[in-house]
Amino acid sequence: MRPAAKTPERIARALRARIIEGAMAPDDALPGEKELMAEFGASRGSVREALKSLEFQGMICSVPGPRGGVRVRAIEEERVFDYMRSFFHFQALEAEQIYAVRKLVEPALAESVVGHLSDSHFARLQASIAVLDDHDIHAWAAQRAAEIEFHEILAEACPNPLLAMMARFVNEVIRSAVAGTAPSPTHAPDERAFVHANCTAHAAIVAALRKGDRAKVKRLMLAHIEKAEQFIVPLHARTLARRPAPKSS
Repeated sequence: MRPAAKTPERIARALRARIIEGAMAPDDALPGEKELMAEFGASRGSVREALKSLEFQGMICSVPGPRGGVRVRAIEEERVFDYMRSFFHFQALEAEQIYAVRKLVEPALAESVVGHLSDSHFARLQASIAVLDDHDIHAWAAQRAAEIEFHEILAEACPNPLLAMMARFVNEVIRSAVAGTAPSPTHAPDERAFVHANCTAHAAIVAALRKGDRAKVKRLMLAHIEKAEQFIVPLHARTLARRPAPKSS
C-alpha cells in the first residue's frame, strides 16, 4: 500500500491539479497563504513548503508589488528538458533506440511543416546546409551543430506543439550522443561520405518543402534518418569504446 502523502505534498498535488485541470492561465493568482491554510487545514509552514515545491517545478512564481502574490507561470521548455535529460541519463540509451524513435518523429515533423515555413526559415535552412557544403571533416563540431540546427528549424515551424517538443528533445538526445565524437583518420572516407550525404539529403528535403510535396518530404526525411543511423550507430559505439571505464569502488 502506498504511504499517505505528507501535508505539503498533498497540498502541492491539489494545487497542481487545480492549475492544470482548471486551465489556469499564466499570471492567474492562487489563493493567499491564509486561504490555503484554512482550505487544507494546514500550517503556514506546510503551505509554504508546498508552494516552494511548485515554484521549483516552474509552475508558479512570487510576484512583488501591488499585484503581488503567488501566480501561475508557463513552464519553460528548457526546464522540461532538464528533467527529461536527468531521467534518460540513467537509462543508458543506445543509438539504435534513439534512431528507432527518430525514424518515427522526423518524417512526421517534416511533413507537418509543409506550408508553414517562412522565407526566414528557408534562409536559415540554406545557411545550415552551407556549413556542410565543403565536406571538410575538420569542421566536425560545426557540421554536427549545423545538422541538428536544420532539424531544430523544422521543429520551430511545426504547427503541432507536442510533435515539435518531441522532435526538439530527440535532437537534444542526438546532440548528447555525438558529443565527444571526432573525425578519425581510420574512418575519414566514411566520414566525408557522411557529411556529403547529409548535405545532399538536406538540400533535397528543402527543395521538396519549397514545392509543397508532402509525400516526397516525408519519404526523403525517412531515407535521410536511415542513412544517418548507419553512420551514427557505429560512430557512437567507437566513441563509447574510447572512454575510460568507470573506477570500481
